[in-house]
This record gives sequence, C-alpha cells and structure tokens, in this order.
Amino acid sequence: NIRVKFILMFIYLFIFSSFICIIYQNFIAESDFQSYLAYTTDIEKAKEIQKLDKNIVIDKHSTNDAYGLKLWNCTGSCKDYYSIEIAKLYPKNDEVYYDLYYISSNKPVTIKKENEKRLTRIIRQIDGVYDVKVDIQNIEDKENAIANIDVNIMKSADEKEIERIINNLIYYKSKRKININYDYDKDADLYYKYDKKMHKLYKEEKYTEAEELLKEAEKILPKKYSDSLNYYANIEKKYKELDNKIEKEPNNYKYYAQRADISYEPVTDCSPRMFYQDELIDYEKALSLNPNAKDLYEKAGDEACSSGDMEKVKFYYNKAIEYTKNKDNVYAKLGDSYYSRAKALHSNDD
Repeated sequence: NIRVKFILMFIYLFIFSSFICIIYQNFIAESDFQSYLAYTTDIEKAKEIQKLDKNIVIDKHSTNDAYGLKLWNCTGSCKDYYSIEIAKLYPKNDEVYYDLYYISSNKPVTIKKENEKRLTRIIRQIDGVYDVKVDIQNIEDKENAIANIDVNIMKSADEKEIERIINNLIYYKSKRKININYDYDKDADLYYKYDKKMHKLYKEEKYTEAEELLKEAEKILPKKYSDSLNYYANIEKKYKELDNKIEKEPNNYKYYAQRADISYEPVTDCSPRMFYQDELIDYEKALSLNPNAKDLYEKAGDEACSSGDMEKVKFYYNKAIEYTKNKDNVYAKLGDSYYSRAKALHSNDD
C-alpha cells in the first residue's frame, strides 16, 4: 500500500508539474512583450531590422497582426539601445512602432513615474544627448497626454535628428503630443573633448601625457565630469598593469583571470549582450593554463552567454556544476540557455 501511494503521488506530481510548464510556455512566456524591440506589418522592413543583430528573430504576432522583432531576454537598456537603432532607420514613424511608451498600470501616479523614468533612460542613449528631464501631463488620457522634454545637448548635437528619433520612438497608432526644449551644456561638450583625448593617449600608451590631461580637466570641469574621467582612467591603468604582468609572465593564469574580471558582470539570464567584450578569451586562456581554477568556469559560461556561443555555454556551465556549491544558480542559467535557444529556433521556423 505504501508503494502504491508513493507511485500515485509521483504520478500526480508529474502531471501537476507538466501542467504548470504548459501554462508558462503558452501563456506567461508568450505574453512577455518586454522582449519585443518593435513591430511592423511589413515583412521586408522586419528583415531589414533583423540585420542589426544576428540574434534578432521575427515573430508573427497574432494579437495585432504584425511581425514582432524579438531579441530574447533583451530588456531595459539593451532593448532601448536597439529600439533607438531601429528608429534611426525609418524617417516615417508609421512604418515601425514600438513597445516603449505608456506602460500600463491601475495607478495614474505609477504610470506617470514609470513612463517618465523609462523615456528619460531611452533619450539619454541618443547621440549628442547628455541629460534629459521628462514631465508627462494628463498621463491617464492617452490621446491628450503631452510629454514635456527638456534635453541637455552637446554643441555638436543634431536637434532635428534627436527630435525625429524621439517622435519615432513614442508613436503608437495615434499621435502623442510632444514639447521638446533644448539646452546646450558647454561643460558636457568640454568633458567629451577631454574624454576623447584621454582615450587616444591611453591607446597610444602615452600615460604621462594622459595623467597631465586628467589633472588639467580636474581644474576646469565640475566634479561630476572629472570623477567620470578618473573612473575610466583607473580602468585603463588596471588593464595596462595586467598587460605588463602578462608580458613578463605569460603562463601565469591569474593575470588573465584578473584582466577579464575588470569588466566581468555576472549574468542573471543567458542571452547575447549588445556590448560584448573579449573577457571570454582571457578566461579560456586562464583555464587552459590551469584547468583546476574552479571559480572561473561559471564566469566563462556567463561570458559565453554574452557572446551567444551556445556550445561553450553548455560546456562551461556543465563544468561549473561539477565544481560549484551553488549548483541551483548555474542550473537555472543553463536551463535558461536551452529555453532561449529553443524559442529562437521556434520563432525562426514560423
């Protein structure tokens, strides 16, 4: 009797788990519109947009009779970046529309704050924009809402281009009212000039001149700008120090790992990143020199996710599972990589 009860309990548990998975895949996962970059009813335009990134997939969206452009697990700043790139492609804002503006909520205050925050984040990524302030009035009335946008720009910025991109991004089926005011920030312009010069000097390995330029900038620029220059200068110094150590000791795995760690960020989901660096190369070199460096396998798997190399993702995460104590976290990332890959293939088949 105990054996029969145990078998029945196992069967019930299996059926329940399968039911939950079906609900997730068919309802929750499919309703994740945050992963859509844009929509268009024109398949040719969808194919043009797809050329921006090899990982963008075209998904025929049944609810609005349009083609959805989706980059799996690309949300937040990643989604905003690609949406801006798409907006640059089309001068007429009725050709492609976006899921960027007017986030739904039952609370008008929440709607106002969330949309102002999101639109601010998006506009800051447009070329020539240093800072922005957004105030949306009548947010509860979509047809009569007006967005007052104060844009802080550099001298070299193209105001017409900025306005065109903003118009393209917030257009969706009906025209929204926009009021844009521009303000030129001479300090921001000067900051970017110093930033450009410093990067050039570091690239040419003229470190003494770069240090002198930084001191000069600190005397002229406000603290927020000079702090930013200092931050990037310190990163450049770390890279240079490790480059020198690797040159002297090319078989010391720790130096390759430390160089990769400078820009490494743990991933919460396994998806390609828009700003993929070469950290994976350094982690792989470190592991080739010392395969017993157990803490590097998960990091290598994270960087493989960023590069979109699924074979390496599976290899490094499986190795990490062998060594790490926090197996659940790695299992979750590995499962996410399989799910994302399967969904992308399914969308392409459609």
